Amino acid sequence: MREKIYEKLEQCLKAKKSVVIKIGGRRLAVHPEKSQDRWTICWHDGIKRQRKFISDEAEVRGLVKRIVAAFEQGEKVVDNLSAERLSEYIDVDTTLRGVNLHELVAHYKAHINQQSAPLLEVCERYRESISGKSERHQNTVRLHLKKLCAAFKGSIAAIKATDIDDYLKSFPGAKTQKNHRVTICSVFAFAQRKGILPIGFTEAQKSERPTTLIVEPCVVSSVDMTKLLKECSNKRLASFIAIAAFAGVRSAEIQRLKWSDIRDEVDDAGFGAIVLGPRITKTNRRRIAEVSPNLKAWVDALRGEPDDFVTYPESQFYTLYDNLDRLCKKLEIEKQQNAFRHTFVSCHLELHRDGPRTAKSAGHSLSMLETNYLKLVSRSEAEAWFNIFPPEGKTYDPVVLKPRKPKRRNKDVVAERNALFQQQQQKRK
Repeated sequence: MREKIYEKLEQCLKAKKSVVIKIGGRRLAVHPEKSQDRWTICWHDGIKRQRKFISDEAEVRGLVKRIVAAFEQGEKVVDNLSAERLSEYIDVDTTLRGVNLHELVAHYKAHINQQSAPLLEVCERYRESISGKSERHQNTVRLHLKKLCAAFKGSIAAIKATDIDDYLKSFPGAKTQKNHRVTICSVFAFAQRKGILPIGFTEAQKSERPTTLIVEPCVVSSVDMTKLLKECSNKRLASFIAIAAFAGVRSAEIQRLKWSDIRDEVDDAGFGAIVLGPRITKTNRRRIAEVSPNLKAWVDALRGEPDDFVTYPESQFYTLYDNLDRLCKKLEIEKQQNAFRHTFVSCHLELHRDGPRTAKSAGHSLSMLETNYLKLVSRSEAEAWFNIFPPEGKTYDPVVLKPRKPKRRNKDVVAERNALFQQQQQKRK
């Protein structure tokens, strides 16, 4: 068969004519190009169509012989295949649509050999990686991961996007669902960095992102704020309320603030400054918050040692919020989240009519001020807000911070029991 093919090819080369060679179901075409004095060889290698331009007749003969040999070898393989196996191969080849089957198989083997770690192990490793974060952040992540590991057993690679969607629906609010999804995405991204999951979009990223409703900023009246500060007998709580209300500092930032960060100096207009360093701010960027004259009076009345925290530290944020909730319930004042900060921004913007100044002090963007906080309060209310001064002769109860007991891990408990057991064994001997 090969001799006839090669004789046909030689006649084609001498006469400068086209020739088509058929082997089984495959075709090999050789066409002359007289204008450019070269030959075009076209064939299909089983994956995609190939075309090659050659000007030397010897190279044409060599390439045709190699293609014919490959065609004949392919026919032998096909002859040995069963009808079911051949149909499966044709179906796969059609589905690939030009993708190289060898590359696809190599990619599959690389990922199938990848060892997928259990979800519990990945979560433990992720918790160790964030040990440098704040204690509050670590506690939040720990609670999220505890619920995640309780819902999913086995390998992290077995979790699909639909499973994550169903899991997130078990939480009541969209904000809570969004927070849990952020933690899950972080865990999956960590698994990618450690080579546990393949590179690309993770199943966590493919899950549906919960949509949170836009909440209008809430404000507190100057009358209610006067009641809160007047009735508050807790010095640390009063410091928190005053700085949040009259400087607009975020709650978490106040809990990282120390008295040394609040400067004693004031400018010609009577305004001081709170230096919020990278370790304090939400954005990890240094910011200067403005201290109004009335806040300066509150700071002078409440100031403690330079190295002391202004309010309860982050490790005791539950104590802070519990005391604030009890005080609001006692005075029958409805206090919503971030209400003090929202009121400060609105009053400062209305009083000074200087958007960049307000944005710089509060750490907001100018566009957010104009869309969210503009004209929430009247000018008279803004003036009354920054005229709330501490009453004369007010005293505060001493606050004693109870040291937190160190957490005892299971392995520590087991080690203590083993040591005690060994001591008892030695006494018996």
